[in-house]
Amino acid sequence: MDRVLWGAAVVGGVSSCALMCAAAAVASAQPSLENLLGAAKSGNATALRAQLLQGVDANGVDETGATALMYAAIAGHVACVSALLEGGATVDSKDPAGVSPLMLAASRGHTDVCQALLEGGAQLTLKATSGLYKGQTPLDVAIAAFEPAVAAHLLSWAEAHPVDGDIMAPDPLAGQVDDLLETPGVRV
Repeated sequence: MDRVLWGAAVVGGVSSCALMCAAAAVASAQPSLENLLGAAKSGNATALRAQLLQGVDANGVDETGATALMYAAIAGHVACVSALLEGGATVDSKDPAGVSPLMLAASRGHTDVCQALLEGGAQLTLKATSGLYKGQTPLDVAIAAFEPAVAAHLLSWAEAHPVDGDIMAPDPLAGQVDDLLETPGVRV
């Protein structure tokens, strides 16, 4: 390989050498979930596609229960998100807390990633089952994370597309206020 790189540098210049190095790195990467997750985290869509072509499961999970799609979504790597969806990743995969890739992208203000996930079929009505986002939908997450552009985008999507269910969780304090109003002797 060293002779090939030297020849590429002499004949084609630095750009040919760089392309050869990139191709060699992709070709030498052994297929593994670890390499797929690493590519998703770093935003290396080329290496990610190579892992998928070598048969690595697009829906594999790490020790925390996270998928490559979750890592790409929270990091804002739209090219990796698209490649994973094309490679068969489940758009509404959930971690052990019930958090989806759309919730993760919404929490970080990645409107372009949210768009790719929505186009891939992500549901706006999913709710996290535990942890920081317990009971929240992607819209709730965007609002709680002070991401108004994402919240507006999710609302716009919901207006333009059929949504089956509530895209926003009920206000948890609303029930408490109703209880207080109905309690004898309590004045509000």
